[in-house]
Amino acid sequence: MLSRMGGAWTLRMPGGVELLLESSGGTTLDTAIEQADLIFPPEDWTAESENRWTRGAWACVRVETGWMVEHPRGRMKQRFASCDRARKWVDLRVDRPGGIRGPRLRTDAPALCTFPDVRVTQEEREKAMKLAKSLGLTFADFLRSAVQLVDDLNAAGTFDTDATARGKKLIPLSPARNVRATYAE
Repeated sequence: MLSRMGGAWTLRMPGGVELLLESSGGTTLDTAIEQADLIFPPEDWTAESENRWTRGAWACVRVETGWMVEHPRGRMKQRFASCDRARKWVDLRVDRPGGIRGPRLRTDAPALCTFPDVRVTQEEREKAMKLAKSLGLTFADFLRSAVQLVDDLNAAGTFDTDATARGKKLIPLSPARNVRATYAE
């Protein structure tokens, strides 16, 4: 955290360490941020010099009129007033597989297939969507979590299935957990 008191900039770092930054007459916030970033670099960024920062294939480079962003596909047209603004722009785009445009990857491994369609009643759908929302999950993440939960319970031996009940009952938990849920027919 940066703060200014009496014309001097102070950098407060994790652990309660405070550093007084060099503040020759009229040091601006942008200049103080530059100094602070050189002392305590932002995560995933490397300062090759005070005029060039890199993150993977991306680089933020100082030019006469500000800061530019470079990528193996070329230099971006947009100019930034400060390096931290240029880095922020890169941070928002670095995880996109096509460079600066397109959707972000959901995970490290892209999805290559889908689950089979499952027919449910309107009430079952509403219940599942409401539960996912209350847990702060997308339906896809909710389903992935449910699969992991069933796998974990099955591996622990606390899950039992009733093959004759397909479509009529939920999978009952073992008697040790004393829970057995069924659909009304």
